[in-house]
Parts: sequence; C-alpha cells; structure tokens
Amino acid sequence: MENFQFLNHQWMKIFNENGGSKEDFRKMFENVDAAVDAPCFFYWEEIIQAFPDVKLIFRQRPIEEWNNSLKNQFESYTLSQNAIRMISPTFRKFRRFFCAVNRNVYGFNFNFPVIFKSHYSELLMRKTYRMHNTHVLANAPKDRFHVIDFKKGWEPLCEFLNAAVPEVPFPHKNKNASITQEVIDNHPVFMKIRMEIIIIFSVSVVAIACLSWCLCKF
Repeated sequence: MENFQFLNHQWMKIFNENGGSKEDFRKMFENVDAAVDAPCFFYWEEIIQAFPDVKLIFRQRPIEEWNNSLKNQFESYTLSQNAIRMISPTFRKFRRFFCAVNRNVYGFNFNFPVIFKSHYSELLMRKTYRMHNTHVLANAPKDRFHVIDFKKGWEPLCEFLNAAVPEVPFPHKNKNASITQEVIDNHPVFMKIRMEIIIIFSVSVVAIACLSWCLCKF
C-alpha cells in the first residue's frame, strides 16, 4: 500500500512511460529502510543498482502453497464493496495502480472487480513464480543474499542483517488472506476512500433534496 500511497506517480511513470532509471529508483527509496511485496520484488535488480550495498532477503515457498495463498487474497475482494468504492477518486486511482502492477509484474490484468469477477490465471501465475525464483537464485549477489526460513525464527535473519535479536516472538501475519480486510479496515488510504464516499454521497443527497424542493416549489 505504501508504494501507492507515497510513490504512485513514480511507479506509474515506470509502468507506462518507459521510466525506471537508476536515479529514479534512488530518489524513490533513498530514505527507505526496507521494501517488500509487489512491485518492489520484481524490480530488485534495478533497486540494487541504485543501492549497491543493499541486502536481499528471499523466501521460496512450495508453489501450490504460494499460488493458493495469492489466489485466496485476490478472490477476497468483494464486488459490491468495490462498486460502491468507485465513487471515490482515490479508489479509482488505486485501482489503476493495482491493475498496472499486476500487468507488469504478473503479466495479466487482474484488477479490483467491480461488475464481473476478475479471472485469476493459475497457469500463468505458476510460470511467473518459477521464472522469478529461478532468476533470483541464479543472479542475486551471494554476499548480500539470504534465503529466509521462518521456522528458524529471528536468529539467522538478525545475523545476516547484523542486528540485535528482538525480545518478541517471530511474527506471523496474513493468515488465510486476512491482511486484505485488515488493510481495508485500517490503512490510511482506505480511510480516505471511505471519507470521500461519505462526503460525495452526503453532497449528492443534499443536492438531490434541494433540486426536489425547487421542482416542487415551482
């Protein structure tokens, strides 16, 4: 979400206008400690060119486990809620960003569905996953590359990062695509979307009421 919230313009330039120079990526991430998820993982080579000392943390899951998890997350978006959200200018902008990410990273136009449910291509997603993992494992700089195993907890990760081991349990978020609803409920972008819907709906109701009063009066 932060990639849309803070870097939407820059990413859309990369997606649609042949942007993405080393300087572009340096400006985008110069004050960022860590970058995760799409579209960042897809542009890992461009990011390490802009930041030669950056460290890469990689996780490879069994392909069916990964595919089922992503499919559940994509299919957790509800049609009725998204149709209502289309009232919001911020949601329409986010929907364009979401579609551009999926088109550039995964190779198909999966979008927030509004009228019809979007098609999830399992074959294409599996092929994309295998190609990405193979490319990363073959080309990532070995001295700055760590394959993470969540079962081993904090210690191997902290050793790789030269960081102290936290005194809290290793976290586990996004169980059964729960992160989608959590983001929709709590993220500032979706809070703004809800506020825009309320304002636009309220103004529309007042405008209709005033028009009805005027028509009745005259």
